[in-house]
Amino acid sequence: MGSITRALPLLLLLLCAHGAAAQHYLRLRPSPSEHLPVPDLREDPDPEHDPREQDLSEKTLRKKLGSHFDSNFMSIHLPTQLNASAPPDLPRLPMPADLKKLNLTETPYGRRVKVGKKARRKFHMYIFKSRPFCVLLVWKYSTGSAWKRRA
Repeated sequence: MGSITRALPLLLLLLCAHGAAAQHYLRLRPSPSEHLPVPDLREDPDPEHDPREQDLSEKTLRKKLGSHFDSNFMSIHLPTQLNASAPPDLPRLPMPADLKKLNLTETPYGRRVKVGKKARRKFHMYIFKSRPFCVLLVWKYSTGSAWKRRA
């Protein structure tokens, strides 16, 4: 009996330590970072690698890009400054049909579970909101040798 009473606190200590070690697994979503390190562009200072004047013709460059030119991402001007404290305007997408049809009444083991309408809706919205990860875009100036600025 004495050895059991001495081993019980040790067992409880080990169980608590194991629970604390697995704490990071309980976070369901990673916490996003607002300030990602955008690496600087490495450019060769050799003028031999700089584009020639005829290569910097905006009409020719746009013609070569054709339908692949995206003015939102290939702009020669700085983007307008947005309010950083305001939440980003994400597109409001409809919930996919396969997610709406998700059957929550049966477990993988075949046991039936009763789920209320409110709980089912909350679970569907949780799954829908946690699926895509938000990507914040950062402007990076790519110097005059990559894309000529208008004077």
